[in-house]
Amino acid sequence: TITMEVGRASIRCLPSFGISIFWLTILHLLICSAGKQCGNCGSFSVPYPLSTSPGCGDPSYSVFCNTSAGALFLRSEGGADYPITSIDPLSQTFILQPAELMGNSCRTSDFIYSGIKLNQSLPFNFTANNTIFLLNCTAEMTKIEVYDCSNQSSSSSSCWTYLKKGPQEVATCRSWSICCTRTGAVRAQLPYNILLQVCTAYKSYVNLNMALPIQEWQEGVEVQWRSPPELECRNQADCSVAVPNSTCTMDPIAAGNGTRRCICNAGFQWKPMEGTCRKGELDLCSLTSRFLDTYEVENVNFPT
Repeated sequence: TITMEVGRASIRCLPSFGISIFWLTILHLLICSAGKQCGNCGSFSVPYPLSTSPGCGDPSYSVFCNTSAGALFLRSEGGADYPITSIDPLSQTFILQPAELMGNSCRTSDFIYSGIKLNQSLPFNFTANNTIFLLNCTAEMTKIEVYDCSNQSSSSSSCWTYLKKGPQEVATCRSWSICCTRTGAVRAQLPYNILLQVCTAYKSYVNLNMALPIQEWQEGVEVQWRSPPELECRNQADCSVAVPNSTCTMDPIAAGNGTRRCICNAGFQWKPMEGTCRKGELDLCSLTSRFLDTYEVENVNFPT
């Protein structure tokens, strides 16, 4: 048998291969609920550490919930808000909907914000799964080594191949001389579409396979969040409420900067996906999560 603690209660589970998905889901919810996980935003479940308000999640991982629309957004360093279209807690990623081209011009609507720029002080990074096409660029762009730039005479260019094969909305960009491609991780300080005002538009796709039909391309910008450290605290009361089984003490990693965190007590381990301190002998949360994910359990209807 396996004994586990849920709050102050102790539950004894008998191994059984016949356990139902319903009861396994109940078990998962009981042992894996993050102490400070934010409530849903519309149909979106907001996993820890993402934070929609100061009272939940980790404030360093701030996203914005438009409650009237039931939609999540990430605000870029320039001030533009980008809708979050999907979230994958296991890979710690979400996908942003990039800006649209304006009318019949080769210019995206976030031109004035210099494109999607992530604040370097925040724990978000662009992933290596993005393919970005920068359009209507000047010759200055060719001096930036991380981009593959070419003009219309380059028949082997992936960017010009995209412009010729791509969606009709990019047709207005085909008459301009230089376009560039960036595949792989992009440093947070580099905006996607405009570098020193040398490009006016961009399109971005996740896990792009240009051999597939256009309608199967996944437009978006994939962003990954770093595993969160223990929550910051001012005193023990903060930890007692937010992270039971922890002590408010000086950050052992960033010693000297005055930061205090809720460090797990002896015998407990920090679980960054939950924002909790749990006994480390058996990670039932991860086990049940992987099982439910394997069987693609998305919704369980609870009896009323």
